[in-house]
Amino acid sequence: MRPTRILLWVLLATMLGTGAVFAQTTGQVFGYVQDESGDGIAGATVVATSASLIGERGTTTNGKGKFILPLLPTGEYTIKVSMDGYQAIQLTEVTVMLGRSVTANAVLNKGELLETVVVTSEFPMIESKSADTTVNFNAKQLDTMPTSARSFRDLAKFVPSITSVDVNTSTGQGAGFPSIRGEGQYGDNYLIDGLTVRDPAVKTTGTPLPFDSIDEVQIITDGFSPEFGQALGGTINVITRSGSNEFGGSVAYLYKGDDTTADFRNTLFANPSAYEDTDPYVNFGGPVVKDKLWFFASYNRNESLDTFQETEILDSAGLVALVLPEGITDYENDTYFGKLTWAINPKNTLSGNYTMREAATSGLGASTSTVEARSGNDIEDTRWRVNYQSIFSANSVLEVKAGNVDRQSLTTPDNNLTDAQYRITGLDVNTNNAWRLNETN
Repeated sequence: MRPTRILLWVLLATMLGTGAVFAQTTGQVFGYVQDESGDGIAGATVVATSASLIGERGTTTNGKGKFILPLLPTGEYTIKVSMDGYQAIQLTEVTVMLGRSVTANAVLNKGELLETVVVTSEFPMIESKSADTTVNFNAKQLDTMPTSARSFRDLAKFVPSITSVDVNTSTGQGAGFPSIRGEGQYGDNYLIDGLTVRDPAVKTTGTPLPFDSIDEVQIITDGFSPEFGQALGGTINVITRSGSNEFGGSVAYLYKGDDTTADFRNTLFANPSAYEDTDPYVNFGGPVVKDKLWFFASYNRNESLDTFQETEILDSAGLVALVLPEGITDYENDTYFGKLTWAINPKNTLSGNYTMREAATSGLGASTSTVEARSGNDIEDTRWRVNYQSIFSANSVLEVKAGNVDRQSLTTPDNNLTDAQYRITGLDVNTNNAWRLNETN
């Protein structure tokens, strides 16, 4: 009997999890339906539709006229409210954001008019259901944000109280990781579709995600709820795009080079004499079965080439302390993403996505070390996610997430001077249910 009791308690605890805070991959709409005198209307029908939602989502008001529409994908919604004996009303441009609740109240006038009253207004976006201090970037904003790195990590630099510079990294180099509340690289947690992707060894963002596969980013800087955990500074919560009932996509090619970029003088490391960065990408999505099954796919390739001239490092007296010979750092990265979203029925949804990255770098250390100390690195990353959502009632929902991240990184000498001096094979790190394998020559 004991196993049965444990199972019942687990199911009960899961079913009691409600609201937008519990559903970190979605948002919700709630409000009151009232008559002209301000009394709540019980039994009114509330239906939400959106290009982000497969089919439609409906509910009815309770005895006080209150309604809740939980587990809504982020996006812009139209809410239609109707009741026998009253004129129907349609609320447009209701924006649902990740991890937030939006209030949409409706006042119905008595009468059986055939026309529906359309109301467009600014609905309050102040979060009243959570104490989290958050900043959200939706899909429209992501298209216009000046993110040269095309990474969700890069968005943090637009949030007050967050720094994202080289000194926040453990090596003092690189694009810089967000430092939230002064905790640096090791104080952050990164979530994609509700599950952590943080590298357990070096606390970075883990397997990258094609920027065009991101639907919304939520950056939580203070007062976050216990379920986010595993972070002393803050949390960056990301959800991925789904398809839609219409086919669509985009293709682009981005180029950066020393002829299009301002001069940069780094006093600690050698500066490249020539620099080139190319970033072609393509994405496409649509319906497999309209109002039932959607797909979305994205591919991103990034290649950069830094050429370093011989550089003299001076000491405090102005004398040459070290000479860094010329060298080239070559980086190639291919990232693939695919996602399926299936509406089993109006109250049950199943989605799954898969991400793969293959990256190769040669000439690591060309800006900081001699030829003998330079290395190459090959990385193969895979990540999958499955998310099941079920709505029992307006106040009882179930969300089950499962996922896996597998990263293999091989570092080898980037020269043929001697054989490898040491080899470590199968160095495993198992932290917070994450597994990491390193092979080093």
